[in-house]
Amino acid sequence: KELEILKQIKAHLEEGQLAKSMSFDDPDELAFVQSLNLLTWKPVIFAANVAEDDLADDAASNPHVQKVREFAAANGCEVFVICAEIEAEISELEDRKSG
Repeated sequence: KELEILKQIKAHLEEGQLAKSMSFDDPDELAFVQSLNLLTWKPVIFAANVAEDDLADDAASNPHVQKVREFAAANGCEVFVICAEIEAEISELEDRKSG
């Protein structure tokens, strides 16, 4: 039975899907899959790094972020939007205050 579950998971992963998008009705099967500690079974948060201009509308007009959001929604994941450039500038300000 476990071998069959592993084959199902392997096929699912080879299709480019996350393990967490699979469902198991049998509690024993679910317990077995959870015991595997698969990385793609764990909760996932995607960080979308965007330009400063994209922050105003939470990157709703950015087609790349929309694709990430679609994938995340289909797989029960979360997405947050950041601007690494602004984050870097903020970290430099904090260094100046402590130094």
